[in-house]
Amino acid sequence: MPKRAVMDRYKADLLPKKVIAGALRVSVKTVERWIEGGLPCRNVFGVVRCNPHDVTDWLKLRNVDLPAGWWK
Repeated sequence: MPKRAVMDRYKADLLPKKVIAGALRVSVKTVERWIEGGLPCRNVFGVVRCNPHDVTDWLKLRNVDLPAGWWK
């Protein structure tokens, strides 16, 4: 169970690759390469999904500029 300080982070809806790609204006193939490179994701009933906070943190560590509130 996550600690109270990060509970909201885990309440965020998980996003499929297509939504991430559209919001960041990249291809689904780019998102798939990121996942192969270590982008945190989960397999939910056969569909790969990512927590938007994890995506943001992972991409910021790689100096990728993100639009403000890109997943909302």
